[in-house]
Amino acid sequence: MKQHPTKDKLSPTEQVLEQRLRANAKPDKAVAWHELADQLGPALGAPKKRWPLWLAPVGIAAAVAWLMVVQPQATLQPETSPSPMLLAGNYSLDTLDRQLQRAYIDGADAAEIEALWQRRAALTGQETSS
Repeated sequence: MKQHPTKDKLSPTEQVLEQRLRANAKPDKAVAWHELADQLGPALGAPKKRWPLWLAPVGIAAAVAWLMVVQPQATLQPETSPSPMLLAGNYSLDTLDRQLQRAYIDGADAAEIEALWQRRAALTGQETSS
């Protein structure tokens, strides 16, 4: 063993540690990098199989196609709204309903309210039962 220049003699504990260090520092045989990777791979949590890289562009192309083609198809279909849009004929009916409400609020006489109900019945095609 080689002596340290600062100390003449190593203590027994230091001698044991130096022997262990030398035993661990020098492998019995030369190890290639791929052998070392094979030995350390599972210990380091490396996956055993490689993921096929050709799947990445296919996945990206599928995602882009879905966003560009399938998504706009859903938005091109007309929406059905729960409340129907007022047609030109319904505007006069809406106005007449408001006149009826206003007549009740203002306390109009029965003849005026009856006239409004008759006009409403004529617009809707209903008969009044009075």
